[in-house]
Amino acid sequence: YIGSNESCEEEVISEVLVLPAIEPSFTIGDNPVDVIAFPHVSVTNTSSNKDSWTYLWEWGDGETSTEVNPGSHTYKNEAGKPTYGIFEIVQHITYEDENGKCEESNSIIFNVDPVFPEVNFEADILEGCRALAVNFTNLSVAVDPATVMWEFIAPNGIVEATTQDYNPSFTFHNAGRYTVRLTAGNSVGVTESETKEAYIDVSDLPVASFTVRPKIVFLPDGVVFTQNLSSNGADDYFWIFNVNDYNDPTADGVQDESDLFYDGQYEPDILYRVEGWKDIMLIATNSESGCVDSLLIEKAVLVDDGGNAKVPNAFTPNKNGPGGSGGGGSGSGGFNEEFLPFVQGLSTDPGSFHMLVYDRWGNLIFESWDRDVGWDGYNENGKLLPLGVYVYKLDLRFNDGTSGVRIGDVTLIR
Repeated sequence: YIGSNESCEEEVISEVLVLPAIEPSFTIGDNPVDVIAFPHVSVTNTSSNKDSWTYLWEWGDGETSTEVNPGSHTYKNEAGKPTYGIFEIVQHITYEDENGKCEESNSIIFNVDPVFPEVNFEADILEGCRALAVNFTNLSVAVDPATVMWEFIAPNGIVEATTQDYNPSFTFHNAGRYTVRLTAGNSVGVTESETKEAYIDVSDLPVASFTVRPKIVFLPDGVVFTQNLSSNGADDYFWIFNVNDYNDPTADGVQDESDLFYDGQYEPDILYRVEGWKDIMLIATNSESGCVDSLLIEKAVLVDDGGNAKVPNAFTPNKNGPGGSGGGGSGSGGFNEEFLPFVQGLSTDPGSFHMLVYDRWGNLIFESWDRDVGWDGYNENGKLLPLGVYVYKLDLRFNDGTSGVRIGDVTLIR
């Protein structure tokens, strides 16, 4: 400023600070909605030179913020419940120093609507054998966890179980196709549900069952016969005839892998080669569903290294003459045309079998050193002997080194 008169002149210089224009600006948008059903709003500060100013944000519900970038805000009342309605967000920008103060404002009015729930879920496994354990994942958005309700519905339509766990696990113990329903809502009572019909397919188990005979066999020729009683869709079988040795292939006494298991056979027979108690297991499978059941019978068979002899008390000779029809010894369960004891556990050494037959006067009428050759009721001249009672004597030696003598009588029937 310059001032003057006729004789004097004065000059004053003052500095003036000119700031950039304050241009308040912001945008709003919805935040991604999570599982809590509270309304959110996000704010993006788009003001020029935004880091140069001081801010006061008013959210319209009595809450404020002084951040340059305030981020998001959740609308809820003093009780912690969601609040909905029309709100005005006001952005106040201020610059102040010793020279003065600049201030501008901007606002946006918007409507906060309730967030509607979106209900969905998935399971980690959709099919399997009973009992089937399934883990469920809740994929819902905008739901209040306190409103969650799961229903597991049996094939007959009856609700088998319910739970309010957010991500539950459930075990299906019965076979069938199960429907699963999830219901949930937001905090203002809006409820939705998702029903997946026949969602979980639970297959039934086959039933493994069997018996074996006889319960005691003698080495070296004791055969065990199986009777397969499996049911409920079983169609594939795995037999383990020596469970302990099968679990430990290095165990003493394992002669051959064929002694241990049979795969795929319905009713196999087993010839044991090692003495002792044998645990037998049958694993039955339904090949369509892949479901498996097993049955273990402990000490199912005793394999004895000793011996046993069973002697018939009567027989009927073949009237066509010695060996006339091919016969069939009593020991083999044939036509009972030959007197031949059934001996188990007999030693294979020569002389381990010796049978003698006498008439009632003590005359020797038959002798055999062969366990497979019995008396056909005829004498050495080929004459059929009369009906009556005859005396036999057996000298036997068994695998375990023991020996025995048995004396008795047999009746010849004509």
